[in-house]
Amino acid sequence: AGDTLLVGASGGDGAVAGSGSAYVFVRSAGVWTEEQELEAGDGAWGDAFGRSVALSGEAAIVGSPEDDDVGEASGAAYHFSRSAGVWSEGAKIHAADAAAEDRFGHSVSLSAETALVGAPSEDEGGLWAGAAYAFVWTGGAWSEEQKLTGAANAVFDHFGWSAAMTEDTLLVSAPHDGGGYTSGSVYVFVRSG
Repeated sequence: AGDTLLVGASGGDGAVAGSGSAYVFVRSAGVWTEEQELEAGDGAWGDAFGRSVALSGEAAIVGSPEDDDVGEASGAAYHFSRSAGVWSEGAKIHAADAAAEDRFGHSVSLSAETALVGAPSEDEGGLWAGAAYAFVWTGGAWSEEQKLTGAANAVFDHFGWSAAMTEDTLLVSAPHDGGGYTSGSVYVFVRSG
């Protein structure tokens, strides 16, 4: 994002050995310099913090799909913000219907005041059908705006494996969806109202 780069290291040592971390680099006069290592304040071994990362302006979202807050590997995403060159951890985000093995945070994307978080093992539509969740920043907090699923929403689709967004357009992959075995699909969503 401009002259700021965020790199995840989900197997790194972070605050706790093996919890994961993410690194912020800034570019000045064509040279990249490490600005800060980001860590989950409540990180634990195997959380995979840094599996996914996203930047927008002075904000970052870092996925931690193996976080166990709401059950084993239920997952989480962390919001960080930068002020005067220092990054601080803010909200920890969960899906409203979070459950064990969802792996929420496997993918993340961020655009202005909207965050998109994938949970490719969420199984409301069938085992590992997957889902993605859109959140909006209002009143100083993240609130869940909508849960998204694929049109077919079938077993093993892994919808939410990867995600990208810009303003009011979202892209979500389902690598095992499609016309043939694991042929894959990408779904486009647009927001209106």
